[in-house]
Parts: sequence; C-alpha cells; structure tokens
Amino acid sequence: MSTQRQYSRVTVPTRLDVYVKKFTGTALLPMLLVALVLVGCSQRTPRTQPTATSSNAPAISAPTASLDAVAISTPTVSRVTKVVRAAPTASASVSLTDPMAAPRAAHSATLLPDGRVLVAGGCTLDSCELGPDGASAELYDPETGAFTPTGRLTKPRVGHAGVLVVGKVLVWGGWDSDGVSASAELYDPDTGSFTPAGPMNSKRGGFTATRLSDGRVLIAGGYDGERYLASAELYDPLSGVFTSIEDMTAQRNSHIAAALPDGRVLMAGGSSGEGEVVASAEIFDSKSGKFSETGDMTVVRYKHGAAPLPDGRVLIVGGSDARDSQGRYASAEVYDAVSGAFTATDAMAAERFKLPDAVAVLPDGRVLVAGGSRRPEVYDPRSQTFGPVAGAVGSDWAFATATTLLDRGVLVTGGYDSAINPTAAAWLYRP
Repeated sequence: MSTQRQYSRVTVPTRLDVYVKKFTGTALLPMLLVALVLVGCSQRTPRTQPTATSSNAPAISAPTASLDAVAISTPTVSRVTKVVRAAPTASASVSLTDPMAAPRAAHSATLLPDGRVLVAGGCTLDSCELGPDGASAELYDPETGAFTPTGRLTKPRVGHAGVLVVGKVLVWGGWDSDGVSASAELYDPDTGSFTPAGPMNSKRGGFTATRLSDGRVLIAGGYDGERYLASAELYDPLSGVFTSIEDMTAQRNSHIAAALPDGRVLMAGGSSGEGEVVASAEIFDSKSGKFSETGDMTVVRYKHGAAPLPDGRVLIVGGSDARDSQGRYASAEVYDAVSGAFTATDAMAAERFKLPDAVAVLPDGRVLVAGGSRRPEVYDPRSQTFGPVAGAVGSDWAFATATTLLDRGVLVTGGYDSAINPTAAAWLYRP
C-alpha cells in the first residue's frame, strides 16, 4: 500500500494541519500516532510552564464529544472599545493579478533586493499533497505583473521558511518526501539556481525564522516529527553555519516571532509539547543569546499572525484556541516591549487563523491582514482600529503569503480553501 501524505496543522485526525504531517501506512505509523496524540489540545492557564522536552512525554487523550469541560472562550466585544468602522476608501483595494504557474499553500514568498518576489515550494496538489511542483519556484515581477519560472529547489518542501541573507534567499526546514527536514539551500538571484547549504542541527516544521539586526537568523521551536521543540539555533550567513543556542523557556509550535526595535525578538503562543495551546510569551536577547519570560497574551493562541508597529509595539491577530477551526479568533492584541504586557485592541471584522505569513506591514506603518478570510482588513495603529479593504480574495485561504513590495503594494499568493485544495491565484493590494 502506498504511503499518503497530507499537510495541515494540528487539529482532528482527518485534517492534521500544515507543519504536522498526517501519514497512513505501516512504515510511518509511529509519526501518525504522535500526531494523533497532539490532537487533544486543551487550554493552558497562563504562566504554567510546560515540562522540559522529553521523548517520554505523557500520553494525552483525544478530545471527547463534549467540549463543555474545556474552559476556552473567544474574547468578546466588551474587552475592547468598539469604533464604528469607516467604509473602504477608493484608493485601498485588493484585486486579482496574473496567477502563479502552480497552485501553492504553505509556501515561501521572499522579497528580493531588485523588487521581485521569489515564490518557492509548498503543497501543490489537492488535499495539500506535496507533489513534484513542490520543488518548483517562480519570480513575480511587479513591473510586468507576471510570474516566470526560475530554478528548482533541490527537493520538494512545504511548511518551510525563506529569508533574504546577503543577497541570497535561504530556504530551509519544513517537510519533504522523507518527513520533517533539517536541510537547507540557497537561491542565487543572479544565476536563478538553488544550491545545498549546511543543515540545521534539528529537523523542524512549524518553527519561526527571524532575521536579526546583525544579519543572523534566529530559528526557534517547531516540531521534529516526534515532539514539539524548545530548542533554538542561529544561522550565520557569513559562515553558512547553523549553531545551537540556549533553549526557549517553553516548547512552542505554530507560534509567532517578531523582531523588536532594540534587537530583541518576541515569541508568543503556540502549542506546547504536551499538545496544549498556550498564552505564554518570551523574549530573545540577541546580545546574551538567552530567552526570558515576559507577560502572557490575553488568551491562548496558535496559528496566529503578528506584525511590528512603528512605535515598537507588536500587533497579534487571530489564531485559534485548542478547538482549532471551531475556536478561531477575530480578536487582536498589542504587546508593549517597555511594560512587557499584552493589551486587547479593536477586534477584526472576521475570525481568522492559519495566517502566519499573510500579515504585512505597509510603508506608512499600518498592517494588512490578508489571510484567513475572503476580505482583507487594515489595522491603523494611530486609531487602534481595523478598517475594511475594497475587493476580496475569493475564499478564506489558509497558509497564504503576503509580501510588501517596493512600490508600496502588497502581493498576496496562494493558500488552500476549506477543502484543503491550494490555489494558484494571486492578488495585489493597493493602498
């Protein structure tokens, strides 16, 4: 019997979400069992720390038919001061542009120095199967509004990261045909080709990747095929080497990471090694190379999005609690790095999750939230409110990408729909 793969993030046995791979077939049965154990997410009380990483993690029962015992609730309107939303302005809209060459979800989209965007990998077949096109890559040219093929990845991959380092794009991690991957490769825009790079120290999917002010890249958390990780490492683009550093204070998968103006990095939420969704957060100090706890979010969240604001705060949007699609949030909150506290802000018009790469900072400091719902919204940090955008993207695309262009627009690509089928469609947001 052939082995079947589906990419989705932790949820129910029939739809294990991207960054935890669902396997059927005896050869990979142990990984299926691990994934099924992680289905039983439950709310964690803020500040209760998970146990240390262990291959002998306690068994966790699957959810029962009743969710009454799970005390998780979506923030209500009473948590924030509601403001009458303005009608979309004629100058702010989203509309279709030329499609990609292949459908994609959980892919990477990286802005190049010349203004083009490298779109690489992702699941390309229905049910978010990987497929041969998972090794394909293409370039979006904002001058022509078209995608053109470029070199192929060394192997198909999904749920990976893509970050610009010294003029090249580092692509690494995620899942390939062999499972969770530690492999890495570099794309050279001058030659249009990918070449292998040094591997990470751990296999990772569902991790975060943050470029630091000194050019290094922080890689933290994720899932290695057996357990969720608290481990972290740094990539040095000058040496091309990944180096392990001190662990985070908690195991995290499907969390967020956001760079702060002072060079530190915020990590918040995610699901822990015990299969729970957490509200806890921590700070990475790039000078000391250490992590330390900070305040908790107002609610537990994973599969959420984040973006830095002009004043140094961080906007956190959407996500879900342990009920996954049944516990999606429209709520948002803001982290203040000075006080170390999270505060609820205006709620979005739509519930959204599975949007870690579909939140983009606009040149004027506002934030476009493009994923998780058919109608994008824009957050204005001055009024602390969300406003609508004219136009729509057609579906509640999950694991789409949003990339701010040099011409002030935003390119939105791909994602998968409620049937877990990826799209080749792309859209342009014009402020």
